[in-house]
Amino acid sequence: MVWAGAVSATEKTQWQQQTVYSSNFNAGQYLQKEKDSAGVMHVVFYESETHKLYYTKSADGGTTWSAASIIDSRDGAGVKVQLTVDGQNRPLVTYLRRGNNAFDVVEYAYLANGTWVKATVARDDADPYAGNSLDAPTVFVDNNNIVHVFYKPDQGVHTYFIDAKLQADGTWSKTTVETNAGVCTSISDWQGIDSVYNSQTQKAHVAFKCTGVGTGTGLYIATLSSQGWSVSRETADYPGDGQIISMIVEKNGTVGILHNDTTISYNLYYTFLPTGSTVWSTSVIASEVALGYSDMAVDALGNIHIAYTADGGKLYYMQATSAGLSSQLVTYIDPTFLPKVGEVGIAVNAQNIPVITFAGDRVVYSAVPAVAVPDDNDQKETDDTGNQENNEQNNNNSEEQETNNTDNQETENNNEDTNGQELEEQPAPESESAEDTIFSVATLKVKNIKQKKLKISWQALDGAVSYQAVVYKKINKKYKSVKKYTTTATKIKVDKKYRKKINKKFYVRVRAVDEQGNISLWSKRIRIR
Repeated sequence: MVWAGAVSATEKTQWQQQTVYSSNFNAGQYLQKEKDSAGVMHVVFYESETHKLYYTKSADGGTTWSAASIIDSRDGAGVKVQLTVDGQNRPLVTYLRRGNNAFDVVEYAYLANGTWVKATVARDDADPYAGNSLDAPTVFVDNNNIVHVFYKPDQGVHTYFIDAKLQADGTWSKTTVETNAGVCTSISDWQGIDSVYNSQTQKAHVAFKCTGVGTGTGLYIATLSSQGWSVSRETADYPGDGQIISMIVEKNGTVGILHNDTTISYNLYYTFLPTGSTVWSTSVIASEVALGYSDMAVDALGNIHIAYTADGGKLYYMQATSAGLSSQLVTYIDPTFLPKVGEVGIAVNAQNIPVITFAGDRVVYSAVPAVAVPDDNDQKETDDTGNQENNEQNNNNSEEQETNNTDNQETENNNEDTNGQELEEQPAPESESAEDTIFSVATLKVKNIKQKKLKISWQALDGAVSYQAVVYKKINKKYKSVKKYTTTATKIKVDKKYRKKINKKFYVRVRAVDEQGNISLWSKRIRIR
């Protein structure tokens, strides 16, 4: 990976946003996002005014999201929440909740068969008048599938942390991890801790930002190896750096830490430990006005994707590849959508498309890059076999050359599913290579319904969790998409205006998406009559 100095956002890119969760309260605090090995994206966040911790997921690569469910609604439950997934692809969380007087209870929870199972890791609320509280838990799973919750035992003079390991009988075995810091009063409230487990080296790493007095302030990295815990202090260029920590393990085994300084230099840093090395290195990768929240993820090709906010809550997207860094200001297809972005989380779906989930104006959103709209007269499209399609009479091969239907233009906003409810529309990736194929789509059927709607149905496919359908208008021997649908059903209703008319021909085709976000080949286009 090339980290060749800081870059600034010189381009603007359009993204398509959707609402993941909306309420009348301040939702999206402490937002965390992880993707499991099956491609499912998991998101947790805190709603401060109702003191509730929420969870949602996307099983189709960020196209749709489940209704947000409550993990914990006890007083203050969810503060400083941290998220990971285990070897069974179960989401695991640890967080603080309020006890008698302060945030002095560390909780752990995991999702099993649709229910969140909760357990208390530690509590320090025996004295109802004590003001000290526990702090900054994070969670990781080691190579033996043992859950570790790493936390600070108080917000006070202690310089050590606790590594609590979950035992088979449900109890916690606790080890003291000494930082040897001067005075580490507390961990930064700006997402000041994160952890990863590197299966290639069989080592765990915890990065945290101590806020304290003198030499106690700074970025610390605790490492768990077969010899036990060791702690080092890393300074990029100022002891105040280390805010908004996000960690990954790169494809080659390098451990990376994304963090920034939100007080003086406003730099975004990438601190990394190459495989086999014992020395951490730091590069400044961005320098923007008023840096805010950030997160990162690595894709199957080894590229690193970063989302961060700056300049009064504007959202930026950065990509790091072997060729270098690029940064872009995120804009939106809807020009009236101008959120002030808070916490962010990023993951990459099976097509290596980044999906950013973020809090903005009391709402949790998700966004994906919008698909570019090519000129109809410039590009030709091929069918699923790589050959140009024949026309419906198969009598003239040249008549069925198509434009590249990757546009996301739509002609109406009243999409309906088979129950009359509004369908969610997303600009889906148009990849049609054989590598993406997991099943083929059955022949479509068109049925007239009460002369007002046309029903288009297809046979359900094993492994499919949703379907994408596109209506095309044939103009001058070319196809142009005019309507897109996303549904979990095996049928859609389309408006009667898409029926055959003089000098107008409409077609439809469909493809399927599985739980990992893999996309099937398109079905053949059929004429809507």
